[in-house]
Amino acid sequence: MNQPHNNAVILARVSSKGQEDEGYSLESQVKLLKLYCVNNRLNTRKIYKIAESASKSEQRKTFKDAMQFIAENKIKNLVVEKVDRHVRNLHDAVETHDWLLADENRKVHFVKDSLVMHKNSRSQEWLNWGIRVVMAKNYIDNLREESMKGWAEKLAQGWLPSPPPPGYHTITQDGKRIHVPNPQTAKSMQKIFHLALEPRHTLSSLRDLMTSYGIVTKHGRPFSKSAVHRILKNPFYIGINRHNGQDYPGKQERLISDKLFFDVQKKISAKRPSIYKKHNPLFKGMVTCSHCNKTITWQLQKGRYYGSCQRKLPACKSQRLIREDIIQERIEAMLEDLVCPSQSVINWLINLLQEDFNLTVVNTEQAELA
Repeated sequence: MNQPHNNAVILARVSSKGQEDEGYSLESQVKLLKLYCVNNRLNTRKIYKIAESASKSEQRKTFKDAMQFIAENKIKNLVVEKVDRHVRNLHDAVETHDWLLADENRKVHFVKDSLVMHKNSRSQEWLNWGIRVVMAKNYIDNLREESMKGWAEKLAQGWLPSPPPPGYHTITQDGKRIHVPNPQTAKSMQKIFHLALEPRHTLSSLRDLMTSYGIVTKHGRPFSKSAVHRILKNPFYIGINRHNGQDYPGKQERLISDKLFFDVQKKISAKRPSIYKKHNPLFKGMVTCSHCNKTITWQLQKGRYYGSCQRKLPACKSQRLIREDIIQERIEAMLEDLVCPSQSVINWLINLLQEDFNLTVVNTEQAELA
């Protein structure tokens, strides 16, 4: 029977295509780590894999999912190939350090580093761990720096270092990855820009047309309206590469003319006049529900206002609608039944109100002088 302290989670990761080509594939890592668990009598509860093709956010999510699974299931052992397979930044290092210090039974096994870290590890082992963490961070920082240099060089040569917008696809030419018009969607995107100028078309209708033309996301789903808006504003279609908020001259083939592009910009950026439809029921905000004491909502139906409580309480839902004109008739009848007081009472009330008003004026003037 497996002991709780022997449960383990395996985390396998590769950083680049080059590492995978050199034999650092996920499958080979998992095989090595599973063999290590068997030899050390560890029960593998779950295996997490981070591929080199995953985005930064996807990698981060997988790492957090692994740590969350470990916490929720009280796993005591985390098994990885090397320190740099597990820790990619100081935040990960601190999180792992805190996790180890919280329980003396927790361990992180770095198989190829021949290092097992736990709360009571010797100072020399913590030093070894710290050096490897710094080296791992330096490796990632260097990768980022080299990537940024590559992006800058590619932009200088007139090519976008990121995926192209709809209507284009990426090919390899003379050893370089460049963006060229996609024979299957280029003409459709040209048509979308022309249709965008027609008054009858909105972002929603253009999105539907793009879907019917087969222009969808990489996951096969229709674009959102905001995505369609970004696509129509992308200057890539007129030979301008926009990267991190800056524009660079591009060498890609244009799909549309400058005039068409800027005409579309004027239309989608123009502010449409607001249309206000304001209803003013006579008793708006004045009538409340007899059950929940919330304000009645009025709706215009066939020229008449009807009031009802919109709460989902059974007692409220069972109430019938009330008509505004009927309430008005009842209130008018009640007002007609009121008996006007004598003239002396009216004069007394007027004098009382006048005195109260005069006192208020005097107090206000004194406050201003003070």
